[in-house]
Amino acid sequence: MVASDAFVIGRDLAVTPGAVVDRSDLFELIQYEPSTAMVHRFPLLIVPPMINKFYITDLAPGRSMIEFLTGQGYQVFMIPWRNPDRRHKDWDLDAYGHAVVDALAAIHSIAKVRKASIMGLCAGGIITSMVGAHLSRTGQLGQIASLCLGVTVLDQAHAGMAAALLDEPPAAAAVLASSRRGYLDGRTLAEVFAWLRPDDLVWNYWVNNCLQGRPPPPFDILYWNADTTRLPAALYRDFVSLALSNAVAKPDEATMLGSPVDLGRVDVDSYVVAGLADHIVPWQSAYRSTQLLGGPVRFLLSTSGHIASMVNPPTNPKGEERVQHVRVGGQQLRVSVRHGHHEHRVPLLVINGIGVSLELLQPFVDTLDPSLSVIRFDPPGVGGSPLPLGPYRFSGLCRQIAAMLSHLGHERADVLGISWGGAVAQHFAAFHPKRCHRLVLVSTATGALMVPARPGVLMRMITPKRYTDPAYLERSAPVVYGGSARTDPRQVSAHLHGYRYLASPRGYLYQLTAGLGWTSVPFLPLVRQPTLIISGDDDPIIPLANAHLMHRLIPDSRLHIFSGGHLGLVTEAAQLAPVVERFLNPARHAGSRPSRFRHWPAA
Repeated sequence: MVASDAFVIGRDLAVTPGAVVDRSDLFELIQYEPSTAMVHRFPLLIVPPMINKFYITDLAPGRSMIEFLTGQGYQVFMIPWRNPDRRHKDWDLDAYGHAVVDALAAIHSIAKVRKASIMGLCAGGIITSMVGAHLSRTGQLGQIASLCLGVTVLDQAHAGMAAALLDEPPAAAAVLASSRRGYLDGRTLAEVFAWLRPDDLVWNYWVNNCLQGRPPPPFDILYWNADTTRLPAALYRDFVSLALSNAVAKPDEATMLGSPVDLGRVDVDSYVVAGLADHIVPWQSAYRSTQLLGGPVRFLLSTSGHIASMVNPPTNPKGEERVQHVRVGGQQLRVSVRHGHHEHRVPLLVINGIGVSLELLQPFVDTLDPSLSVIRFDPPGVGGSPLPLGPYRFSGLCRQIAAMLSHLGHERADVLGISWGGAVAQHFAAFHPKRCHRLVLVSTATGALMVPARPGVLMRMITPKRYTDPAYLERSAPVVYGGSARTDPRQVSAHLHGYRYLASPRGYLYQLTAGLGWTSVPFLPLVRQPTLIISGDDDPIIPLANAHLMHRLIPDSRLHIFSGGHLGLVTEAAQLAPVVERFLNPARHAGSRPSRFRHWPAA
């Protein structure tokens, strides 16, 4: 993923000035130098995960959370954990909890205060929460000023793909293997997490580095991710036990330092951060913490993945995404706007497919150039947009889209539509030509006059059951979506069911009927916008012949065929985003290398 010599610790990363002020066999305590004349009254203790090095919060200057916090006047302390070997196999959950308690005591002594705030990240957040419950039970919760949990899962009931793969027999085997060795190798766990997103974290680098011979780009987060540590066998055993029993979420079923754990007793002010594209801790599971903790809780949903959602600086354009509700034409629409930093580029308007909300295409949006502003919305009755008063047609929806652009301050936009959204995009480009600059049509067709899918595929498409029943989706995905879904249907299920913003039954029906009897064949020859048509060569829903048909009908069009299925914009986001980028900004990419996929020039 990244060259081993891409960064040097202490020169490129972990350079914020600080000193070790306390030490035990299990941890060290770093106090960072203040960078302001005055500091906040209560210090901040950061408890990082145990499976990687502490400097995830102190990346390169300008991207360092520690640098930012000290610049905001905080007294910051950090716990770097010791990298254990077999001698430390008996360090368990209580040992690490005791370390947090000891670190708090040291901070109180050094800073001459009675309270400190705590920020726990990932597994560090689990231990921090349990320590909070212990302090509450023993009458010492007053030591904690506030609690922040970053990408932490406390309720394992719906903890995503990682939890779904955890079952008692393989878990017992893994615990036995680690007990014999004395520890769990962090590289093993890193490989497991990478295979939860193989397209982005495995095959993307296989293609770039091995097949194309390109050097991996220097990326500080990936460098840190590869710098793993080990977990003591006892701690790994305890974490597995907590996950299988979901004991932390059940009052008094888990213990910390001899105290029953009831998170409801942790009634300090709390701040919970989750990542919209987190493949390890789904944001819905992180949100569940707001119902478990006893005090006032504020929840923040970042737009990135497991690590980037925590460490992205406020100035990162990819983090500048806002979700709002816009009322247009009597209909309220849930709209997401990612603000790019290029003032003169028109935004990209993305129109999603049927049945799912705007979050489905988050992997694609995250891969796009951050200078590009991106607008997405939930159609009426889908996701966070309420049901309309009755059925609607494409013409009415396109008028609402035009009004939404005006409300957001944009005269025109590049328009990308996928599947059902591609039909809407065609209608918008034809009947609102001054509002559409360039047109991208992905995995879509011409409506009633199209080459249809096979009857078996159509029957599965009519019912919304694939959005409500993960088992049904997993069985149907190879037949319906093709491409990588044929070999890895769980990946499709994870993408679609990673979000709970789905269409209501009526909303789904209204989407189906919006284009009933509609076809773009008569007006496609009148479309004058430069158009990119993208289609997979294994798309059961929209056979490839439809892409060729649109290419023939649209005068200024080009056709891009990739190896994949209907959801290629999601599952092959890393491959298709550059194709879209080159089309939307041809001047910037005039000298770039051609795509490795097949292209057909305009007819």
